[in-house]
Amino acid sequence: MILSRSFSLITALVMLSLTVTDVHAQTAVTEGTMLEELGLTQEQKQDIAGIQQKYSQDLAQGHQELHSAYEELRQMMIGMESEAAIRDKHQEIGIMRQHVADLRLETMLELREVLTPDQRQELADLMEERRENWSRRARNGPPLLFP
Repeated sequence: MILSRSFSLITALVMLSLTVTDVHAQTAVTEGTMLEELGLTQEQKQDIAGIQQKYSQDLAQGHQELHSAYEELRQMMIGMESEAAIRDKHQEIGIMRQHVADLRLETMLELREVLTPDQRQELADLMEERRENWSRRARNGPPLLFP
């Protein structure tokens, strides 16, 4: 049970860091429902916004570079590139992925410091509930508008 709770908290922090650092869309985490459900103070909201601002550009750039590198690798696989060149590109992508993962970890660690232990648990519970809902929807398909 403790391991499950720890995993849920880690998962929740990862999801929070991913959504807080998403520069292409304002999510429920940064404006609205999740913040309201966690009962964040104004200071916590400001701290989270600062964390978002601190990491969002680097994460967005990292994701864009990864996207481009994957496209290059795809073209290399289609084309006549040598195995060595393809392996080098694959290794480069691995390094880029690790860099993005490191940025996410730093984001999570900073977010963790902003939340109280009770808020961390609440976040873990909320994320677990949402993950279950997503899984259920994936198994059952989208809801019917007119049954």
